[in-house]
Amino acid sequence: MEEGEEDWEVGEWMGELGTGVTGGGGAGGGGGGGGRGRGGMDKGKEQQGGSAMAAVLRTLPHVLPFEKRVHIFRELIQVDKARNGLRIAPGAGMVRPVVDVSVRRDLLVEDAFVRLNQLGPMLKGRVRVSFVNAFGAEEIGMDQGGLFKEFLTDLAKAAFDPGYGLFLQAATEEGYLYPHPAAAALGHGIPMVEFLGRIVGKALYEGILLEYNFAPLFVSKLVGRYAFLDELSSLDVELYRNLMYLKHYEGDASELALDFTVTEEVLGEHSIVELRPGGSHIAVTNENKLQYIHAVADYKLNRQMAAVVAAFLRGLSDLIRPEWLRLFSPKEFNQLLSGGEQDVDVEDLRAHTQYSGGYSDSDRTIQMFWQVVAGLSREEKSQLLKFVTSCSRPPLLGFKHLHPPLTIHKVNVDASMWATLGGPDIDWLPTASTCYNLLKLPTYQRASTLRDKLKYAISSGTGFELS
Repeated sequence: MEEGEEDWEVGEWMGELGTGVTGGGGAGGGGGGGGRGRGGMDKGKEQQGGSAMAAVLRTLPHVLPFEKRVHIFRELIQVDKARNGLRIAPGAGMVRPVVDVSVRRDLLVEDAFVRLNQLGPMLKGRVRVSFVNAFGAEEIGMDQGGLFKEFLTDLAKAAFDPGYGLFLQAATEEGYLYPHPAAAALGHGIPMVEFLGRIVGKALYEGILLEYNFAPLFVSKLVGRYAFLDELSSLDVELYRNLMYLKHYEGDASELALDFTVTEEVLGEHSIVELRPGGSHIAVTNENKLQYIHAVADYKLNRQMAAVVAAFLRGLSDLIRPEWLRLFSPKEFNQLLSGGEQDVDVEDLRAHTQYSGGYSDSDRTIQMFWQVVAGLSREEKSQLLKFVTSCSRPPLLGFKHLHPPLTIHKVNVDASMWATLGGPDIDWLPTASTCYNLLKLPTYQRASTLRDKLKYAISSGTGFELS
């Protein structure tokens, strides 16, 4: 399908899905007399078709392939940006920032919260960032989008760290993240969780990948889906197994000395929570054990996290409309946020790579580079992406949607004149500036040297630079 045809089809499917956009004819569809009748009829049919398909998309989004829904999601955002004057016309330069923020690297989350949280939906606009180092001096650098990407990824890394106290990591193989229920008891816990919802919304709005996997039951609530009992296993495997043990227990359940309560720990203090009025005086028996199992699951899946989930969703909804999120399943939401699970398409990456410092696609070193990359394993290709962009996964719709595009910059180093004849080659390692998706590649003379240096750099992180 040609790109223009795909845009038309996406526009028709979008219909009135939160945008008021309908497919088909433009503003000039009518004419005079008979032309008006035919054109009006065609336009009316197109609008009805677009509205009908939009209704289907709202209720049965999975009738469309995932990639198509991602494309629709991106188009919805572009329409929203156009309405808010945030789309950049070719050659028009950058959109004027809504705010300039200066943040200290050692207090990144706190400074970001103070300076950005009050923006609410205005966070859709451009934010220009500058960093202050540990000595109180502003770092040199002009934010053309790269510094904001660095800011957003570093902010997410710090705030979603379980050690920060706002999110927990499930003790499962996947290590899913979900909001810490105890955050509601912290002084600024709820506003901070709401702020993190805005940060995730901003990443989705700008197409900046954040490599995190949220718990399916948590995402279910974000996309308006019901959380089922078996999803408890993604949160607390031990509790889920204990409940299943009780369900299938063939003995007398009253011998287990359980009642309709759970123990909750908040800030180091334990308290008893009744699952129903008078629950501490209601013993679990064979007759009511299924009620107990569902009451425990309901508490863990719904009641315990209700306040923090609602806060996160409020923040997220400031930038991403809830009906847009309902296009996706919980697993697809994580892919939307963190990138595709497919192998890196080297040809697609090369087709959308730019060069600077004197390199071009026909340069000998560049040709060797792509030969080396094509020969890397799947894991090594992911390491290369992580090294250059800070995310190991490719964009869902291909590298056309990597912003800023990957750029390979020429690093001129005088190699031995005998390098091509077997003498010593350049000993420097490649380096990267992740905020600009920039790979700084020395002018190696031999493919073997380039391969060894590149593999060492991407596997060890040596040569990694933030700016």
